[in-house]
Amino acid sequence: MIFYNCEEIEQKLYKSRLMNLFLMVLLIISLMFNFKDAFSASLYAPDGTYLGEMTSNPMAINSISNPLTQYGSTLSNTSINNPYSQYGSELSNQSPNNPYASTPAVEPPPSLYEQ
Repeated sequence: MIFYNCEEIEQKLYKSRLMNLFLMVLLIISLMFNFKDAFSASLYAPDGTYLGEMTSNPMAINSISNPLTQYGSTLSNTSINNPYSQYGSELSNQSPNNPYASTPAVEPPPSLYEQ
């Protein structure tokens, strides 16, 4: 049987609490600095026009999923979500929404670039 005096138990608890506090602070700091999207890729039209980002964060300022930005709006000329723009139309060769866009040998389709 092992006997501990009260001072030893208090010291072990104190060290354990300090270690837990230290690990919690490290976790919080890690989350603060790693709060970046898990996936983010830039979308460019064949003519080189930047069309926004495909990102897991729909509220990102350049996200094509954010309807409040120029890249996600259904009214913006540089949005693939605008069915009347050259980048969102089903009839334009500049659009990823065109199922009959020209082949890559003639004109490259919109490109993705990971960041």
